[in-house]
Amino acid sequence: IGKELEQGKLDLALDIDFACEKQVNRQFLGRTEYVVAVRRGHPILREAWDLQQYLSLGHVSVSQRKLGVNLVDMELAKRKGVTRQVRLRVGYNVHVPSVLQQTNLAWTVSSACPLLDELVTLPLPLNMPQLELFLYWHQRQNNNAANLWLRQQILQARHTHLS
Repeated sequence: IGKELEQGKLDLALDIDFACEKQVNRQFLGRTEYVVAVRRGHPILREAWDLQQYLSLGHVSVSQRKLGVNLVDMELAKRKGVTRQVRLRVGYNVHVPSVLQQTNLAWTVSSACPLLDELVTLPLPLNMPQLELFLYWHQRQNNNAANLWLRQQILQARHTHLS
């Protein structure tokens, strides 16, 4: 993401904490819990919800990174032999709700995600630290009126969704 901001391919990015180039600015937005989202009528909703049920599901993973695991997978890896079954990896959250509506896959996502309205959410049955979100932009955007306006909108919206 830092390189994409540097190259002008991105104007802003919302992401977890990462080391970035000194020309990239960041601002802490807040913390949020993880939830597990599934479609209404999903068979798992008729069962007792626990870690074993979570691990028995096929999962959608969202990442714009071409390789690597996400924070949930890293936390699971700390436990001996515990992994989840990632069946689909997509680059953007916006694609996931329609996939879930047509499958029995599950999606582990921030409770602040605005795309959860048509889905059922369950608590993540795994002790994990809260997800910390940051806003990133390249310093050349500091005084860009449109970029500044969008950053302000995001900062105002965070109070509704993040702690």
